[in-house]
Amino acid sequence: MASQMYNEKYRRPNISFTEMLKKGAGGVFVEKGDYIPFMYRAVVIAMDSEGGLLESPDGYPMGGGYLHVTIKSQKDTNRVLATYVITPTLGPYNPKNSVRARILTNNLDQVINDDDLRTYWPLFPGADTPSAGELVYVVFEDEAMMHGLWVAKVPYPETEPDSDGIKPNKNVILMGEQLQKIEDNPTAALFNDSAPASPMAPGSVNPNQDPQRISDLFIG
Repeated sequence: MASQMYNEKYRRPNISFTEMLKKGAGGVFVEKGDYIPFMYRAVVIAMDSEGGLLESPDGYPMGGGYLHVTIKSQKDTNRVLATYVITPTLGPYNPKNSVRARILTNNLDQVINDDDLRTYWPLFPGADTPSAGELVYVVFEDEAMMHGLWVAKVPYPETEPDSDGIKPNKNVILMGEQLQKIEDNPTAALFNDSAPASPMAPGSVNPNQDPQRISDLFIG
């Protein structure tokens, strides 16, 4: 059974027309040939060098101390022009060096309050190379997606310190059921990827091996 508002749209076409205008203004409708930007220019409102101060599951900053942002004069660095407090938005604990920013491109965030702006996690959380099982961002240079580049490790949420006061800040490492059994049972057989008996032609598959045997260790 259709809702009352749904039926009202047929009796009052202006409702549907108004909704169409709102969706069009919000960029929901895209015409063929329209350029859809993938990168936006934004002004930083606050930067969190510690982590967990811009986003948190309960809306309270990690550790109980709110982030205070101080704006100083460009001519006299000893002069404080403004100081304001950042209230975390709801979400996972943001990693350190995250920012809260307002998008300027196309005035996308024009009607959003400062306290409701999005938090952006760093794209380059570390320069060290990833290990097997860690998550990274990748991009492609060609339309056919043949030549790929890895950009950086996927940023990870901050976590509360454990009983020893240590934060487990390792990158997200996935662990499939098989690898989890090995992790939980030291006497379990380790994964052993045997080499083929004879050299194989490029692109061929060893019929004696599961083609996703390595991926299954992490996501299976």
